Amino acid sequence: SFCVHRGLITYWSPYFRNAFNGSFKEAEEKEITLEDVEPSIFKTFMAWMYSQNIVLDKPIVKLPEPEPENTAYGDSDQTLTAVLYSTLVDLYIFADEYDIKQLRIDVIEMIHSANTNCKHFIPDIRAVSKALHNLPPTSGLYRYLVNVYVGDW
Repeated sequence: SFCVHRGLITYWSPYFRNAFNGSFKEAEEKEITLEDVEPSIFKTFMAWMYSQNIVLDKPIVKLPEPEPENTAYGDSDQTLTAVLYSTLVDLYIFADEYDIKQLRIDVIEMIHSANTNCKHFIPDIRAVSKALHNLPPTSGLYRYLVNVYVGDW
């Protein structure tokens, strides 16, 4: 359960603006239940609303030692990057579902910046698969990830 300033959430999202300002039960009860939204994703969204910065709150974990025959996922930096990509994709899917345009833009800019700074790194295939299965083909992130993979092919 999260408490959010209604003026702030309705400023950033037409979805929430309509839910809280329309003739819906959410407007009367001043409460909305979001199914299938991870608390960590909503927490990241809340921090973004107040700061307009994406701060990824992932615990630091000891990653397993790489196995010599599995170099694709053996590098701990790549494993950590895969976790961050997955979180960013989840955040973008959330922003897409709840119509938060600026957050979608900020997620793409963050992913693009990571790709630019790490020229030979391709986004984690699991995160890409999740994006392609949960976003429309017209989505900015969908198109961006397809272009990254086609360009690297």
